[in-house]
Amino acid sequence: MMRKINITLMIALVLALLGFTGHASLASDTPPVPEEQSQDPLKGPHTVYIPSVYASGPRQVLLGTYTDGYLGWQSTIDNEAKAIDSWSGKRMSILGTFIAIEDAHPDYNIPVPLGLIWDSGYTPFVNLETSKSLQYINAGQLDGEIRKMAQAFRQWREEGLTKNQNRKAFLAPLQEMNGNWVPYHGSPADFKAAYSRIQNIFDQERASSAVRWTFAPNGWSENDFPFENYFPGDALVEVNALSAYNSGYCPAAQWKQWDGPAQVYGPYIARMRAMAPSKPIFIAQTATTAYSPFGMDHQAKNQWLVDSYTYLANSPGVSGVIYFNKALQQACDWPFYRPSGMQYDGYRQGVKGSEFIYIDPEALSKMPIAP
Repeated sequence: MMRKINITLMIALVLALLGFTGHASLASDTPPVPEEQSQDPLKGPHTVYIPSVYASGPRQVLLGTYTDGYLGWQSTIDNEAKAIDSWSGKRMSILGTFIAIEDAHPDYNIPVPLGLIWDSGYTPFVNLETSKSLQYINAGQLDGEIRKMAQAFRQWREEGLTKNQNRKAFLAPLQEMNGNWVPYHGSPADFKAAYSRIQNIFDQERASSAVRWTFAPNGWSENDFPFENYFPGDALVEVNALSAYNSGYCPAAQWKQWDGPAQVYGPYIARMRAMAPSKPIFIAQTATTAYSPFGMDHQAKNQWLVDSYTYLANSPGVSGVIYFNKALQQACDWPFYRPSGMQYDGYRQGVKGSEFIYIDPEALSKMPIAP
């Protein structure tokens, strides 16, 4: 005898098999507004709401860069960020910067540059560093400075609310903590305590909803602890990110070796996916030199750029790539674009694919993400 079939259940099962989850994708014109926005706008759970990327759909990756100039100057935005957008034909979504916890004027150096970044159509990615040790942080000796930093982020967000802007920045406290070249390198336990301390102070100052908490180790390190040991945990991290460079035969490089994208990125992306499969991955810092075994080889650098962006466009879990386009005080010839110097067409060729998309900061702040 034929049994009655629950049509609603059947439709739901068919949709599930086809990969429809009910979440918005990057292509959505009207992204959903998360529930936390109906709560206190300056306080909320550590939940990430950025573009949705699903393995079952087309790859979608955000582009970004670091600049030489101060991002609180319109000339830097125009001559570096917007110039790259125009030259490459592909608009970036993210601008990266570095700021010290000990900064003397966070009440200016957070809201002013981050406000200009946002108003210019980009989302800020902030690396929060210090010249002090993890023990110094954990003893509470930087609490005052961290509190001022948190207040500055809250100020930045509050200024945005007066303009009906939902301002949020990616914040990576103590980036590359697993590398012995940073003053805050130490044990995983000390790092996790310091990361938690910074986050708790931001919570106390009602500033956490101004940021997306980001764990940003270096991919490679020579110490005894892999970056997995430093991971603060799913509850405290919204985005995972990593640094990975091809230093080639740069005179300043300690080890001379030309590495392709599979070597530069592959092992670390796989490890991050295994470590936290529910988190999106950003390449928080990356670049290549032109120094090859045969001296400066611009064609080799061009090809590396093409190959790397192609590789990352096809790397599941990767949702953003921020290039270290800084030349000042750098010895390895990192930039692919200099306003009055060398411009590497390999970048333009590498980012042509439809996988690389632009999302304005307001939309980016409201859209969910999955790796």
